[in-house]
Amino acid sequence: MAHEPLYYTYQDAVDHILDLFQMTRDARNHRQARRAVLQAYRDIWNCHDWQYSYQRFSMTTTASYDTGTVVYDHTGGSSERLLTFTGATLPTDAAYGSIIIGDRHHELDARLSDTTATLTESNNPGSDVASTTYTWYRDCYPLPVGVRGITGPIDVAGIARVVRFVPPQEWLELTRGFTTVGWPWYYTFTRDMNFPGKVCVRFGPPPNDARTYDVFGIFGDAKIPRTEILSSGTVTTSGTAVTGTNTAFGPLQVGSVIRFGNAAAPPTNQIGGLDQNTDFPFVAQRIITAVASTTAITINEALSTELTGVRYTASDLIDIDETAMHTAFLRGMEAEMSILLNNTQNTIDRRRQRYLMALREAKAADNRNRYAGQEPAWTPVSLGDIGVIDLS
Repeated sequence: MAHEPLYYTYQDAVDHILDLFQMTRDARNHRQARRAVLQAYRDIWNCHDWQYSYQRFSMTTTASYDTGTVVYDHTGGSSERLLTFTGATLPTDAAYGSIIIGDRHHELDARLSDTTATLTESNNPGSDVASTTYTWYRDCYPLPVGVRGITGPIDVAGIARVVRFVPPQEWLELTRGFTTVGWPWYYTFTRDMNFPGKVCVRFGPPPNDARTYDVFGIFGDAKIPRTEILSSGTVTTSGTAVTGTNTAFGPLQVGSVIRFGNAAAPPTNQIGGLDQNTDFPFVAQRIITAVASTTAITINEALSTELTGVRYTASDLIDIDETAMHTAFLRGMEAEMSILLNNTQNTIDRRRQRYLMALREAKAADNRNRYAGQEPAWTPVSLGDIGVIDLS
C-alpha cells in the first residue's frame, strides 16, 4: 500500500489490548479493553500541552448596551428581582451578562422578554431601585468543547493587542475598580454559571464593543471514540462519493476512518485479524467527511483505483500525533488494562513505569524545533529608526 495515510483507529487500539493480554473478544474482555483505551486516550491528551493539541479559533465579544433606563423591583412584582427597561431592547444573550447600576455590578439570572429580565438571588441591589441609567455588558465567554486552556487572546482589529492573563482575584480587584466598560486588556478563567461543567474566559474591563480575538486553544480531549467497528454490507466508490448496499451509516460516522478491502471479507489492519486465516489487509483508508444516508457517504479524498462491491470497516479515529504520542498511548492503554484486570501490584507498577518512560520520550519527540539554542540573535531597533508606534 503506497502513500496511504497513517490512521490509528479505535478498533486497532482494542485489538492491541486483546492481543497483548491474550484475550478472546467475549463481552467482559471487550468491555475492559474499551475502558482501557478510553481512559488512556483521555490521559494522553490531558497530561501535556502537545504541539498537536494547539488549534486556532476566534472569540467575539458582545457590545455593551445602555439605551434607555431601568427600574428594579426587588420583590412582589410579576417576577422576583425584576428589571424593567424603558426605551430599550435587550440583547438576545442578555442572560449571560451583567448590569451596572450605580457603582455595583449585578449578574442577570434570566432574560424574560425584550424589556424585562431578572437578577440572581445572590447578586442584586437588595431593595427597589427607581428609574435610572445602567450599562449591560457580557464579560464571560465559554471555552469550546475540549479546550482546557488558551494562549493570550489577540485583538485582530487595528494594531494587534495581546490581552494578558491575571489570576481570578486580581481580575476581580481590577474589574470592580471600573464602573464603566472599555477595551479589555486582561482576562482570567472561572467557572461559567450559565453552562454547567464549562470554564469561561472573563475579560476586563468589561468589553464595550463587539471585538474579535484570535487564540490558540489547547485541546485536552479529542473526540471521544464511540464507534469501534461497523462493517455491514458492501460499498462502491466513485471519486469522493461512496455508495453502500445493506449498510448502516449514521451521523456518528462523520470523522471515522473507513478501510476498503475486497469482496471476500471485511478488511483487517496490517497486523491481520485476531482469528486464524483472517488476514485481509485494507487496500486504502480514508476519513468520512459527510453522511447523507445509511447508504451514502463522502470521503476526504478519492481512491487511486475505484472499487465495486467490496467489504469495508469503519471505526473512529484515535486522533493523536503518530510521530510523538503513539507509543506512549500504547503503554498507557496497557497500564490501564493491568489495573482493570487486578494484576499484581508489581505488574501494575512495571507497566506504569513503562508508560511514564514512554511519556518522557514522547514529550522529547514533541519538541519540533531542531534548532533550539541556535537561532540568530535579535538585533535591537531604535524607535527613531521606525517612528513612534501609536498604541492608543
